[in-house]
Amino acid sequence: KCKAIEKAWRKKNPNYSIEYYHTHKEPWSKRTADYRRTKYQNDPSYRIQQVLSTQIWYYLSGKGKENRTVNLLGYTIEDFIRVCGVGEENQQIDHKIPITWFIDNTPIHIMWHLDNLQWLDSKQNKRKGNRYADPVLDSYLQIALPHIKENFVNFLKH
Repeated sequence: KCKAIEKAWRKKNPNYSIEYYHTHKEPWSKRTADYRRTKYQNDPSYRIQQVLSTQIWYYLSGKGKENRTVNLLGYTIEDFIRVCGVGEENQQIDHKIPITWFIDNTPIHIMWHLDNLQWLDSKQNKRKGNRYADPVLDSYLQIALPHIKENFVNFLKH
C-alpha cells in the first residue's frame, strides 16, 4: 500500500528529486568530502585501500606505472581484459567478496584477484553495497577464506 501511495506522489511531483538534489547538493558534497578527508587522515586501513584503489584504477585505465602494479596484483592489464573483459562506460569494477570483509594486512593480490572481480553497472554496484552476491570459484574461495574476517566466513561457505 505504501509503495502505491509513494508511486502516486512521485507521479504528481516528477521534478521533486531533481529540485531536492540541486537544493542540497553543496552541503551534502561538503559533508561527504569532510567525512572522507577525516577518515583518510585517521584510518590507516581506509587510507591504504583508497591509495591502492586509485593506483589500480590508473593502472587499468592505462595511466599508471605498470611494473609496480603488476608486481602488486600478479597480473597484467591484458590478463584482466582476458578474464573480466572491458567494462562499459557506466560500469565499475566490483569485488564479489567486498574488500571490507578481508582482515587487515591481507595481501593485495588476494583482495584484487581476478576471480574476485567483475564489472557491474554503477547503480547495481551501489545497490549491492557491502554484500556478497555473486559466487566465486571454489579454488579462489580456498585462497581467500583464511583472510576473511570471522563474522563473514559463514556467508561464504556454500
